[in-house]
Amino acid sequence: MIACRSLARAAARLMALTLSVGGAVAQSVEFSDGVSAAPEDGSVAEVRVVLSGPQAQDVSVQYSLRGRAVLGTDFDDAGSGLLVIPAGAVEAPILLTLIEDGLFERDETLELSLTSTSVGTIGATQRHVLTLVEDGPAPAVSFGLPAGTVQEGGGALEMPLTLSGPAVMPLQVTVELPDTLGVGEFELVGPSVVTFPPGRTTAAVQVIAIDDPLDEAAEVGALR
Repeated sequence: MIACRSLARAAARLMALTLSVGGAVAQSVEFSDGVSAAPEDGSVAEVRVVLSGPQAQDVSVQYSLRGRAVLGTDFDDAGSGLLVIPAGAVEAPILLTLIEDGLFERDETLELSLTSTSVGTIGATQRHVLTLVEDGPAPAVSFGLPAGTVQEGGGALEMPLTLSGPAVMPLQVTVELPDTLGVGEFELVGPSVVTFPPGRTTAAVQVIAIDDPLDEAAEVGALR
């Protein structure tokens, strides 16, 4: 009889231990790493979330997004703030589609934070910073006219400048008169640094030919 009671107690302890190990205690969920980068080219970025051990049921993880990158403009979130790690799995990716908007811009960052989980607790790596890398070339600038004519003392010639594509931040271009033109023949009107406001692809610079008392042939100048 004593032996039977001892066996029964041992069996009960074993069952309790088995239930504890197979349950949801002492589990944690976190990002696999804290930083990553992806080009802003229409591809899908995967930010992986890991469990410390498999579960018998699905694990729901809530996350938040913030940063300079804008939802719907710079990226789309397939999970809408909710990630489900299937039963038996120990990881799953948050899928973010990076939108190619055709604009030249600085690299942008997006911070993901794990806020809650249906099983266990949030682990140490609860934040992940994703950098959206601008992989396109900077817009090229060119003169809108191949040539122009201005009379000495007869007003200014406006030369249009054109960017090959828009940018989301101001772009500045420096316009110079080469030294080969001679001192005092031509002059820029206004600053030599021309600013293209965000989204604009056109600007202009003005040049005048300085009047002098000399009787001379037509003079040719070039901007660069």
